[in-house]
Amino acid sequence: MSIRILRLEVNMKHCLKNSTLLGLIALAFLIIAIPTSHLYAQSPTLNVDPQALAFGEVEIGEEAVLSYTISGENLISDVIIHVSGGFLVSLDEVSDFQQNLVLEPSEGELIETIFVKFIPTMPRDYNGRVRHSTMGIPFQMVALSGTGTIDEEDLPQLTATPDSLDFGEVMIGDEAHLSYNLTGENLISDVLINASTGFRVSLTEDGDFLSSLLLEPVDGAVNETIYVKFSPLLPRPYLGRICNRVLGTTNEIVNLHGIGIFDPQLIPVLAAEPDSLYFGEILIGEEMVLSYNLTGENLLTDVRIRAPRGYLLSTNENEGFQSIIILEPVDGNLTQTLFVKFLPLQQRNYFGAVRNMTIGATGVPVRVRGVGVPEIPEPPEQRRVQLRGNYPNPFNPETSISFSLAEAGPVTLEIFNSRGQHVKTLFDGYMTEGEHTILWNGRDEAGWETGSGVYFYRIRQGKYTSNGKMILMK
Repeated sequence: MSIRILRLEVNMKHCLKNSTLLGLIALAFLIIAIPTSHLYAQSPTLNVDPQALAFGEVEIGEEAVLSYTISGENLISDVIIHVSGGFLVSLDEVSDFQQNLVLEPSEGELIETIFVKFIPTMPRDYNGRVRHSTMGIPFQMVALSGTGTIDEEDLPQLTATPDSLDFGEVMIGDEAHLSYNLTGENLISDVLINASTGFRVSLTEDGDFLSSLLLEPVDGAVNETIYVKFSPLLPRPYLGRICNRVLGTTNEIVNLHGIGIFDPQLIPVLAAEPDSLYFGEILIGEEMVLSYNLTGENLLTDVRIRAPRGYLLSTNENEGFQSIIILEPVDGNLTQTLFVKFLPLQQRNYFGAVRNMTIGATGVPVRVRGVGVPEIPEPPEQRRVQLRGNYPNPFNPETSISFSLAEAGPVTLEIFNSRGQHVKTLFDGYMTEGEHTILWNGRDEAGWETGSGVYFYRIRQGKYTSNGKMILMK
């Protein structure tokens, strides 16, 4: 008896499960069968009528205006109208024509007349469209077509004679002038004249030469002499053109050719001395400044100087450091001391080059190298070398450099100038532990007096090195 009851309960559960599945399938078919308009009674609609406008043939310089109606219901956003293909749109039949319009529905409703203007500028077929977009519905389109025509007797004519100009070889820094004659008839717009790089145009031989000119026809005609200037900046061939353009006809091209050359006696020269700077090991967060001299002759343009990462540049030893400096030559000549600051922010090697560049001269790199090292605190009693500094500082003519050694051993004490060049070895030998002082009289290895400036001293014992900075002021 209990077995039969159990089977009955299982069968009832199976039937309920199947009936639920059948109910869901029936509901899905019902949803599919219901028209969308019943599910979304407030769905937005947008219509345009007619959906195409044909302007036919319109003479160049003339215009034609047609219109269509746009209507919408239940709109939830503005309607954006965009026209393409040489046509313009407006809400007014006679003014304010543009490429884009924005229509704002009133309580979701919209009905407007849109005017479309066709103004052909060339004798050809034009095809475009007006696109209408708003949220919730696909784009609505109005197709546009028209043909620009012109009477052959009134066809715009534009002629340039000659159609090419060859300037030959012109020295850099000099200039050469040639000219061509530009004539036109039946012109329906201004004539735009554009010149390529390296060339300039003017209406007078001694006037202002520009990259472009605009000529206004008189009674549809022009007859002008156009002067062209060639002023090369680099020793190379220059190929260019002048484009003369006007509505209604093809562009009239004048081809240009010239070669920039150097006067052998006036070749730009740029030089740097020394051509490398070595900063050694510098503690992270500290800095060191070295310098080099930059000279130039017959320079044509400013000199652009760029420092690599980890370094900065200045023309002043104490301020104004930045990554890029631009120097302006005087009468083509340049003499400048450049100060390079090394400021390591990480523990690594800093390799690179300071780039000195100007047009017409070979770029001059100054190689720089330095090492950023972390400061490792040590108890004073464990430090092998401790610099006490120098006194006096600034000094003239001599100063005393004091230091202490934790252990006896070989010691080297050297002097370097601000360019990193070796000036003198003050000591190279064995020293006992304890305090020491060495005098420098301001002279180099050969016994000559050194000039005013910044100097660096470096003491080394084995793998331990320490640096100091001093100023000789005469």
